[in-house]
Amino acid sequence: MMGHANLLFASGQHQQCSEVLLEVIRQVPNLADPYHTLGSLHETMGRPREALNFFMIAAHMTGKDASLWHRLAVMSDQQGFTRQAIYCWSKVLVKEQDNFEARFARARLYPLVNEPWKAKQQYQLLLDKHPGHPEVVKALVQLYHDYDQTGRAIELLEEQLDKYYSYVDLTHINMLTELYMTMGYYGDAIQLINRSESVICKQEPLPIDLKARRGACHLHMGDVTNAQPDLDQLLAHPVVDQDGETVQDLYILVIQECSKLGLHREALPFMDKLAATPGALQVADDWLMLAECYCKAGELAQAVGMYTHKLEELGFGDKRYLECALQLVQLHAEGGDAATATSLLSQLEDAIAQHLLVLPEGEGQQLTLFLDKALLLLRLGQREAFAESLLPHVTSLLEQAENNAAIIKAANQVCFLSAIRCIQ
Repeated sequence: MMGHANLLFASGQHQQCSEVLLEVIRQVPNLADPYHTLGSLHETMGRPREALNFFMIAAHMTGKDASLWHRLAVMSDQQGFTRQAIYCWSKVLVKEQDNFEARFARARLYPLVNEPWKAKQQYQLLLDKHPGHPEVVKALVQLYHDYDQTGRAIELLEEQLDKYYSYVDLTHINMLTELYMTMGYYGDAIQLINRSESVICKQEPLPIDLKARRGACHLHMGDVTNAQPDLDQLLAHPVVDQDGETVQDLYILVIQECSKLGLHREALPFMDKLAATPGALQVADDWLMLAECYCKAGELAQAVGMYTHKLEELGFGDKRYLECALQLVQLHAEGGDAATATSLLSQLEDAIAQHLLVLPEGEGQQLTLFLDKALLLLRLGQREAFAESLLPHVTSLLEQAENNAAIIKAANQVCFLSAIRCIQ
């Protein structure tokens, strides 16, 4: 019967093949082959979940096929079954204790199930057997960094540079540079990049990310002269290139360093280019950061223009629209343009009333935005509109107070702010 099932499978008669295989299982339930073939059949039919289930049964029946457990580990990981993937990699390691791929893959998955100590143990075992292995070092450094062990991450990378320099690549340099900057070791970061430029890059140009970070370090140390060549090269580099690769994070790094040091005018070219790049600044925190930098540079009109353009780009259907619009209202209010601020708030009210505006998910986030809107109304002198907009939300909060401590806190903040504003 298995031979007949295989012929049906090969000829594309999937339904008939499945029926024959199920009959084989009914007659000989402890045979692994029909389960394996059913796995292959479902995989061919585009049913990965069912395929995984049947392959898993076959693997448990055979028990000794490391290649099948390897396949199951990959499939489980691809389908988001992290603990099952760990289990499968462990099965591979029972058969092949020195399987580098299995141990490395399992270590990578442990933090995803909140077991980072196991990941560290596995990475260390790999380093004991493969001293200085570049990918293991990167993974362990990232683990240390993710769990706020920056000192250990730096020590490991410095050891890599000291003992295994032949294994060092620019990713190691980038990681160590970022860690140095996080700890405020700007001079060490500059020395590291300069050494890498002469030893690793040699005749090749230094990558733009390292140039940008070196420029930012010089800036932080007050050396604008040495920072300028690197910053000029970053400014000449597109924020998003033709392949879709972005250096937005580097632009933001330079802008933030300039802002910290009060070099607002020096940051303006980077801010303008970032604001004018289609597809950049997709996160609301980045818009706010850029707007604050514009305001510090005395360029309120630029901040208003950026938010206006962003609103046009988003449209009512975007969940970020309300937050963006409220920031624009606040900028108009800060600039003394109460009429425009009031008009924009009125448009928002109409859009909300007509259910044109898509609100962000989550009651907490919605409440925060509506509170911001209410306070803007109060700031613009519209006390009655402030009270009317606030009342339904306070009522709703009180109704839910018994079951949601976070909303109780928010309601208290609303009442407190209302009382203070009314007294003033």
